[in-house]
Amino acid sequence: MKNSVKILAVIVLAALVFSGCKKEGTIVVKNNTRSTYEAVVTDNLNFESVRTIAAGASDANTSYDVERSYYLVATQKDGYFEHPQVVNDSKFLPKNGSVIFTIESRPAYIKYVNITSDNYQVDITCPANNTIKQISMPGRTLDSLEIEAGYSYNVKFTQLDGYVLYPSTKEYTVNADCGYIYTCETPNLIKGASEEIEEYEY
Repeated sequence: MKNSVKILAVIVLAALVFSGCKKEGTIVVKNNTRSTYEAVVTDNLNFESVRTIAAGASDANTSYDVERSYYLVATQKDGYFEHPQVVNDSKFLPKNGSVIFTIESRPAYIKYVNITSDNYQVDITCPANNTIKQISMPGRTLDSLEIEAGYSYNVKFTQLDGYVLYPSTKEYTVNADCGYIYTCETPNLIKGASEEIEEYEY
């Protein structure tokens, strides 16, 4: 009977020691963008409540079990036009450690296309972030410009040669969202240019 009591006491003590030594890790979500994000961190078994993280802010939580993988899903809540950015990431939380998930804005791109055989000038401007870009385009060429998302850009094509009285011009307004490419074409009286901006996520 005494031996049974001793064994039970050892088991209880071991359980207490084990539970007391359980380590909890820290997960920080850092928002390096100009927008507010709603973020959720999960290990695919337990889902935490949604964190709202303001632009430029960080949020730390110390209630995570260590030595397992965690997954971040963060959704942009403001500062976009049509397409909110969704950030997905995964990290392993080591014993006695911490990890940092960082939210960064993906850039957007303007792809400008000269579908004619004439030379054109392309002016890309955005007063809100001081973008002023002027490009000369030979006929039948294309190029692209990386831009900061969350702003509206004006794209203007002006014909430089090949006209009789007046040069052909065409203007677009690009409302840039994270991770999107916006294609703008020169005017062409014969083939016709797209009146709409073609956009797709890269």
